[in-house]
Amino acid sequence: MSEKQYQINISTQTFIKAIIIILGLAFIYIIRDIIAIFFVALIFASAFDRWVDYFGKWKIPRAESMVLIYLIILGLLSLAIHVLVGPIREQVAELSYSSGQILEKYEQIRTYLE
Repeated sequence: MSEKQYQINISTQTFIKAIIIILGLAFIYIIRDIIAIFFVALIFASAFDRWVDYFGKWKIPRAESMVLIYLIILGLLSLAIHVLVGPIREQVAELSYSSGQILEKYEQIRTYLE
């Protein structure tokens, strides 16, 4: 079989374009956190737009209504955490108290099955 030789010519312009694309992708990789924050802020802005318009009917400025919305959401999250922490703490304490009894029953069952 005869081997054919091919000659590939890469122009300087093509090489520069490739370097620019690689540098652009590296830059986007470096600022990926900023891009993610931007998209999350965009989602929040579109989600809160209706509420801001509602507060606008009461002559509340947009910036103040956004702060008010964030405070309401933060208050609701704090309330949910406060309501959930008490029962979870009690259940963990009860589990740690009864863990000795559970282990003893497990040992009895295990020795019985052997």
